[in-house]
This record gives sequence, structure tokens and C-alpha cells, in this order.
Amino acid sequence: MLESFQTYINFGKRLANERNINWDFELDKHGKADIGWNLTKLVGGLPPKNFYLRNFAANSKVIDIINQDKLVIHYQPIDVDWQNLIKAVTCEQLFYKRNTLSNLCSNIIPALIVIATCCLEENVKPWSLTSDIVNKAAMIAKSIQQCGKLSDTVVGVTKNLFDTNNISIHCPIYPKLPIERLIPKGSDSRSRLVKSKEELLENLNQRKNQSKLPEQRAFWELTRIIFTERPRSYTDVLRFAALKVLLLTGLRVGEVARLPYDWKREREFLDITGKSAGEIGGFSSAMLLRHFAEKQQTKDGNSEELFENLQFVPKIFEEILSETLDEVARITMPLRTTLKLQCETDRVLPWYSLSDIVSVSEIYTKLTGNPFWLNIDSKQRDLFIDRYHENYDSNVLNEIDLFLRNKYKSGNIKKLSHSMYTFFNRLTQNFNGKHLRFFNKNGSLYQSDTKHYKWNEVYVNINELEDFLHKSVPTKLSDKTTIKLTSGVINPWDLLFLIPKRSLPEERNNGIMDLTRYHAVSIPDTSFILVALGEKKNGESIFQRYGETDADKK
Repeated sequence: MLESFQTYINFGKRLANERNINWDFELDKHGKADIGWNLTKLVGGLPPKNFYLRNFAANSKVIDIINQDKLVIHYQPIDVDWQNLIKAVTCEQLFYKRNTLSNLCSNIIPALIVIATCCLEENVKPWSLTSDIVNKAAMIAKSIQQCGKLSDTVVGVTKNLFDTNNISIHCPIYPKLPIERLIPKGSDSRSRLVKSKEELLENLNQRKNQSKLPEQRAFWELTRIIFTERPRSYTDVLRFAALKVLLLTGLRVGEVARLPYDWKREREFLDITGKSAGEIGGFSSAMLLRHFAEKQQTKDGNSEELFENLQFVPKIFEEILSETLDEVARITMPLRTTLKLQCETDRVLPWYSLSDIVSVSEIYTKLTGNPFWLNIDSKQRDLFIDRYHENYDSNVLNEIDLFLRNKYKSGNIKKLSHSMYTFFNRLTQNFNGKHLRFFNKNGSLYQSDTKHYKWNEVYVNINELEDFLHKSVPTKLSDKTTIKLTSGVINPWDLLFLIPKRSLPEERNNGIMDLTRYHAVSIPDTSFILVALGEKKNGESIFQRYGETDADKK
């Protein structure tokens, strides 16, 4: 074993020990741990996405490629020394260099897993890594990911980790690699100031970081959609607003997703005599956008602390930006109120006392967000939905609830909705190993003579229900973590964009969400916007949803 390799591992272990992190967590036979390291929690990161280090299984796609001709490698964990190297890299990146979780988990660790998998064939240790193995790993990575990013990261990790820390006896490895790194395209180095309008438009995709910019046609289609189309859901209203902010301000996606509720700042300009600058031909005031800038940190801060900053808003965009963000503030107010109440009481369902016995017909909307718990006429249902979509007024949601309650009490409609039956029938079974008890109105345990429950006679205990939600579906609870700033903290309800978690009635069933009653509030991350742009495969983009032609929808 090379001394410099052991020194690097010891450095990582020291960083872990200083934070009481268990270095040797247990893995199963596949190389996976039940818990491992919750990296988001360790660095005080932001919800809703949690990054974990708990999977040391070899890359199955790499194994399949290596085994194309004959069986060489079985599906197995990577070598223990490679596991220790990845742990040390994780500690160095997060606690010493204070780099971002997304870069570590999406780029660096996957690249190391690819290299480690290629080393399984001949059981090559990290300190014996050669340029031939790295070259092979890069070629395999290229075949796995055609864009070349993974392959480029494999080479980059070799240069910035192995060569920099002299981890292998064959270092430096990078100069021996017959591989060219990815280079941003665009050979025209002339300033934008000397280019014509036509040149700027034609060469939009040749600017720096080409992959981060849309094609010209996509850009104008995006502009058409968000400024002329009518959003068809609450989530789309917020996405349209976020995309408008992107276009008007040039902020990064993550910066837009985490704009503060108190975003507006104004600055007045006076001359040396105290007279308004507007009276002498200048601007008397300017609007500034308060935001949390990415890729900024203080000397002693970490990458997960938000760095507060201000950006001037061009005069021509002040009105439209104010209208857009004020509308977001208005329609998110019900979720903001709920989240604040949950944080202040440390409860899931703070509208009730823990000892309350509540009917399932009342609690259904709290748990699912679906306001239609009663089986009403489809025309009446569609009428309510259309009214709500006009301006997303929460008063319409209160009208729906009152209408259903009156219909139920009068006896005109007694049949509960099919979706409600389905939801609670599932809860009668063990859910992730947990079981929820049901009660009668008087508090006695409910027992059915048949397999079918009479749900209009069934109640739940709020204390038991909250405990059930905590243990069975913790990922579906509200994001209540206080967010660290470089100069203090910000409460989660003080962020501008708030969305309901798993809004299935709206996204899957073309319905609406009762935001005044739903319990699960989420702080959106970058995927909230990237899905709309078609950068994520797990959702419908606004091009697919609002494009006028087949070409526009691609």
C-alpha cells in the first residue's frame, strides 16, 4: 500500500471522526447499506432531496459491457479499499473543500464507481491504478453515456484526485491518457458588442457552456408559452412564474427555485444636495431582487449555506416581475400558512388536538389534497375546477368543502367518492410494516363484520394517525428544516415558491388540490423547473403540455 494513499484515507477518517460519523457502516451482500451517511443532513443541506452515501455496488452497466464476450465479473460490491477511497473523497469534498452535494453525488462518486468496477477484473487496488485501466473506464463510460460527461469526469477525477494526491504508484496518470477532454464549442472570440443582431441570434448555441442554453426555436417557443398560454394547474402557474424570472433576471435555476418571500428591495437615488435624481434627468429609484446566490460562500462557510445577494432589475422589467412574484405570493399563501403552523407546533396535522377523533371523510382531504371526497355529479365537479382555475382563489376551495358538507348532511348524497374508498381500503392493510387503527365516533375500536368498511362511520385518532405518517411515509411530510444562511437562518415558510408534495389529484387525475387543507408542503428544488424545461425524464415538460405542433412538443 502506498503511503500517500493511506495518508489520504487517514485524512478522510479524521474529518469523519470530528463529526462523529460512523466510518465502517454495515453493507449487505450487494454492497448496499440501509442507512449509510445522510450527506444532506451532515452538511445541513436543504430539503426536499436527500443525498446518501450507502451504495457501493459495482456499476451493473459496466459489468455487462465487460462480460460481453465471456463472464469475467459477477455482480458484487467494489473492493473495500475503493470504498474507503470514496468515503475519504466524500469527506474531503464536503468538509474540507466545501463543494456541493450535487457535484459529489452526481459526478465524482459515479466516476469513481466506474473506475472501481473496471478494477474488479484483476483486483487492482487504488494505489496500483494505471493509465490503461483509466482509459478503459473512460471508453466504457462513453458507451454508457453518449454525451461524454461521465467519461470526461472519469478523466477529470484521475487528474484532480489521483495525480494531485499521488494516490497511485503510476502517477501522474493523466498525461498518459490518449483522451481529449470535453471543450465548450464556439471558436468566434469576438466580443458581443461588435456582433450584429443576426450573428447573436444565430450563434446562441455557440456561447460558453453551450449545454446550458436552449436552441433558438426552443427559446422562442418557451417565451410564447409562458407569456401567452393559460396555465392548467397550480404547479404550472408556479413553473410559468419561475421561467419568467429566469428570462427576466438571468438567475440560475436553483436561485429562482429558492427566492425568498420577502424578495423586493428598493433603492432611492439623490444628488449631493439631497434632490431626487429623477428631477435632474436620472432615475429616482431602482428595484432590486433579493435572492440567494449559488457558487458563493464565505471563507468559513460551507457549500450548503445560502449566500444572500441583491440584483438590480432593469426598469423595463420591474412591473412584470412585480406582478409575477406578487401573484406567486398570493396563491402560495395557504401552503405558507400551513407550513408555518406545522413548524411552530412541530405537528403534522396542527388543526386538531392529538386526542381528537376525526371522521375519515374530513381527514381524507388533509391527507391527499383531493377536495372531492363525496361522489358528486361530474358536471358540478368540472364547474368547481374551472372556477378555481380562473384565478386560483382559495375561497373556491372553501365553497367546495361547504357544498359537500351540506349535501352530505342533508342526505341528498351519501356515497363517498371512489378515490376515497380506494385510499382508505389500502390503509386497512399493513403499510410499510405499519398498521393504522380505526375507531367509531364514540372512540371505541371499529370492527367490521365483513371485509368492507362502512367508511362514513369510520374515524381516526389524530395522535395515532400522526405517528403512523411519521413512521410509514416520512418522505411525504412537510419540509420543516430551518435553512442556514451565511448570515443567519431563514424559515422554510419564508421562501416564495411552495408546492404540495405528491399532488396526484392535480398532476395525474386532472383535478385540483385543496391547498388550504392539504398537510404536505414542499420546498422545490431545481427539478421543479428542470422538469418543465424537459431536462428531466420523470415528468411532462411544458413543451409537451402546451406546444401547438408536434415539432413544438419535442
